[in-house]
Amino acid sequence: MADWIASRVALLNARDPEALTAGLVLLMEGIFVAGQAFAPPGPSAHAGTVARLLLDMSVL
Repeated sequence: MADWIASRVALLNARDPEALTAGLVLLMEGIFVAGQAFAPPGPSAHAGTVARLLLDMSVL
């Protein structure tokens, strides 16, 4: 999964592609864990918003 995300991030003009990739991977892993630990909708309901924030802060 990390390689696929890194390949998508490489298409962007990111300030720090490695940090953005790591942030998105951490978000995905957190979604998987939160889905098992919390009742729906849980924190995972905000995943899209968090991903957009990461992208907005990282892409020039």
